[in-house]
Amino acid sequence: MDIDYVARLAHLALSADEKARLGPQMAHILDWVRQMDEVTAADVPAASSAAMHLQFGRPDEPAPSLATEDALGNAPDGKAGLFRVPLIIER
Repeated sequence: MDIDYVARLAHLALSADEKARLGPQMAHILDWVRQMDEVTAADVPAASSAAMHLQFGRPDEPAPSLATEDALGNAPDGKAGLFRVPLIIER
C-alpha cells in the first residue's frame, strides 16, 4: 500500500513517524476489508425495511435553530449567508 498516495488523496500531511506508524495499521484495515469481499450473503434475507422498525427517542418536530449571522460569525470566509470552502476538485 502506498501511504503517500493515500495521504495525498485525503489531503493529509504526514510526518515520517506518522507514515511509519500508520502504514501497517492501514494495511491491517485493508486486510479486513479484503476479507469482507469473501463473505457471501446470498442466503441472508434483505433488511431494507429495518429502519421502519426503529423506535426513536423523540418525535421529529421543528425547533428554533441558530441564526445565520451567529452560524457564520466564526466562519473564516462567509458570503451572502453561505459558508465558503476551498475548492478541492479541479474543474
